[in-house]
Amino acid sequence: MVTGAPSLATVLGMLALGSLGSGVAYVLNTHIVGQPGGTAASSVTYVTPLVSVAAGAIVLGELLSWHEPAGALVVLLGVAISQGRVPLPATLHSGPRPASGA
Repeated sequence: MVTGAPSLATVLGMLALGSLGSGVAYVLNTHIVGQPGGTAASSVTYVTPLVSVAAGAIVLGELLSWHEPAGALVVLLGVAISQGRVPLPATLHSGPRPASGA
């Protein structure tokens, strides 16, 4: 249980983390939307958990099972497909087919 007011260092630390983290994220997101486009900007949301899991394993020594790397590959493949970096056969992304016969 916390008693008393937080110290000045605690308050300044919270303000720095909140403003710098949010500010940097805002600037980077605006840059990404402006340059490569919205698809790339939304892909950042999918890649963030991969960085978190990797940081947990490297920095905190958390154990990984086969699920995490397999999931990471699925996420990265999905991001690559959505950005057009993985070519798909024309039958998979050619759009709706015209009605036949009738």
